[in-house]
Amino acid sequence: QETIVVYTSDHGDALGEHGLPFKGPFLYEPLIRIPLVIAAPGVRGGTSREEFATSADIAPTVASLAGLKWPGEIDGIDLFNHHERDAVLLEYYGKQHWVEPIRAIRTKRWKLCSYRTGEREFYDLERDPDEAHNIAGSAATKQHEEKLMARLQKWGQDERR
Repeated sequence: QETIVVYTSDHGDALGEHGLPFKGPFLYEPLIRIPLVIAAPGVRGGTSREEFATSADIAPTVASLAGLKWPGEIDGIDLFNHHERDAVLLEYYGKQHWVEPIRAIRTKRWKLCSYRTGEREFYDLERDPDEAHNIAGSAATKQHEEKLMARLQKWGQDERR
C-alpha cells in the first residue's frame, strides 16, 4: 500500500462542558483536543500516542512520510521524526467584536490562558483535568504561572517581529 490517510478536525465542540452550548472564545480541553489519525506505509497501526501535535504538523509529517524533504522553515514538525514537545502555544482570535483574543500555553500538567484584558485562567490539569478551579494568582502555584506567562509573552513578541 502506498496511500497516506490523515483524519482530523478543526476544533473540538463544547457539548455542555463548562456550561457552554457552543464552541467559541475559550481554550478549554474539550475545544482544543482534536482527533489526529495517520495511517501510512511504515506506520504501525493500532497505536495511540499522547504527545502534543498541532495542525501545522500535518504538512511536514505527510511530506516526510511521502519521502519528501520540506523546502524551508515551517512552524510544524514531522511528528514521526522529532522529539516530544514540552508545550503547545494556542491562540483564539474571535470574529465577534465582543470577544477578547486569548493566548494560552499548555504543558503536560499546566495550562495558562491569558486574555487581552489582563485576566488569566490557570489550571493544574493533573489535579483538575476538568478545569473547574481557576488557580490564577494562587501563591502556591505562582512560580509555575509566572514561568509559563514569560514563555507566552516571549511567543507574542517573537510573532510581532
